[in-house]
Amino acid sequence: MGDRKAIGRLAVGVAFVGWALVSIALALKMYSEDRYPEGIGWAINAFVFVLMACLVFIKPKASEEITYKYKDAVDLSAKNPNVSDDVLMLLVSTKELIEVERITKLLGSHGIRCVILDQHSSAMMDFLPDVEMRIMVPSSQYKNSLTILGDAS
Repeated sequence: MGDRKAIGRLAVGVAFVGWALVSIALALKMYSEDRYPEGIGWAINAFVFVLMACLVFIKPKASEEITYKYKDAVDLSAKNPNVSDDVLMLLVSTKELIEVERITKLLGSHGIRCVILDQHSSAMMDFLPDVEMRIMVPSSQYKNSLTILGDAS
């Protein structure tokens, strides 16, 4: 799958470079005919497509690097001696802040620590329906959490 992705990025980058070269040629043609506004437009177009080609050719970070960078944010056992398992499982996903607060307070009253992910993203991008807050609990307490939520409903 990685080879197909690399070939796709290469094809897009080459297309951007090709369009930038066409834009440069058209800009030079317009300048030679003393059509400066059109020439400036094509020059700006060429500049934008050169920038886009540069962005396509820049190698993105590997997922292992990203995972390693944020590992400490999700590793509960290192920071909290009350949690024995550092694997988090998704319990609830919702956009409703009141519902998130209710669930975290309910689970906290039963001694279950939970982590809320994407709270900032959900608040900042409220207009997007798929950006939701996720309540994560340790896998060792997942079944207990479901039981508590089922009893509270």
